[in-house]
Amino acid sequence: MQLPVLHLTPFPPFRSGIADYAASLELAIKQYTDWKIDSVCTEHIQGNSVRDWRHCKRRVQGWLSDGTLERISLVHAEIGYQQHDELYTLYWLRRLAPHVPYVITVHDPPFVTVPAFYYFCLGSTSVHTRHIARTLDYTPMARCRIRGIVNSAAAVVTLTSKGASELARLHKTKDVHVVPHLLLTDPPSHVDSNRKNAPVTVLFMGFWGPSKGLECLVRAMEIVNRALPGRVRLLLTGGADSNPASQRFVDRITALVRNSAIATITEMPGYLAKGRMQPTLDESDIIVMPYRTGLGASASGPLMHGMASGLPAIASDVGAFSEEIRNGVNGYLVPPDNPNALAQAIQSLVKDDAARSRFGLAARASALERHDRRNSAEQFAQIYTSVAASGSD
Repeated sequence: MQLPVLHLTPFPPFRSGIADYAASLELAIKQYTDWKIDSVCTEHIQGNSVRDWRHCKRRVQGWLSDGTLERISLVHAEIGYQQHDELYTLYWLRRLAPHVPYVITVHDPPFVTVPAFYYFCLGSTSVHTRHIARTLDYTPMARCRIRGIVNSAAAVVTLTSKGASELARLHKTKDVHVVPHLLLTDPPSHVDSNRKNAPVTVLFMGFWGPSKGLECLVRAMEIVNRALPGRVRLLLTGGADSNPASQRFVDRITALVRNSAIATITEMPGYLAKGRMQPTLDESDIIVMPYRTGLGASASGPLMHGMASGLPAIASDVGAFSEEIRNGVNGYLVPPDNPNALAQAIQSLVKDDAARSRFGLAARASALERHDRRNSAEQFAQIYTSVAASGSD
């Protein structure tokens, strides 16, 4: 009898892109393969204290004492930029139960989790203290710690080819599997026949942060609105963490929009409630990802869902966006931090209904093919089978 996979995922699933991905993956694996998944919905610990470090140690000790680790085939952890709980748990799993194989999906390659030594902050939530801890990530000690956890994994997975290359370059990781992000369902195709006289809606969806290029998008939309008055509207969905620094950034962007020439054509509804994402995509016409820099090579869930819904995409030519967007076919890639180039790309799709429809159809076809949930589930099943067979040798 095949033993289940113990899946370490962040929680809750609808305010975290990684948790949403993990929930979709579990459903796909259960639907299309014979593997059983047992979830451990890890708490979103700060990770900035020795207490958090010890909490993860006690979790693994508990699994050893109650026999949990004897009733599973392997552990699969979803690791992202701020997933200290999962990273610390894997550290103690490697130390206390080295016989248990584990699989890691690295969501923000080449970074794994930062700061790697966040518990050195001793409970402080100060931004300055975090920055000091972050500098330790560039030391050989931190690189050795992260590299040891990653390279001790029985299998390492990324969602993009560029991410696999970057992970191999920074951490010398060999044989990284690339399994693209997956769609839980095939969304309905975008149809704008009933909105021909309505303004074209430009959508940004996702986390608000300094690297996301929201200032550039506001300036670009001012240019578009001057050239095409009454033809466009901007929909900024999403938000940021509850920490003070993130909230200050949200306040700054909100003030920028309200004091701009596009205040009356911009809506900022915040994070979308469960069940509101697809209706929001249905009422939009173009999805835009104006990132300033590609700090990593992660996959974009909002971009995937937007393209699968039939929205042409415009993104900065950074990170792994070029793996999704074929310039001039299903969208446009533009230089980062360039409001004029971004405005030109938006204008070209606003003015040309036929091109917007053609790009949208191509975006949907490419997204449905690349992010097919059955393919993703079957690829993970093959990885699990290989790891389980190696662990039983």
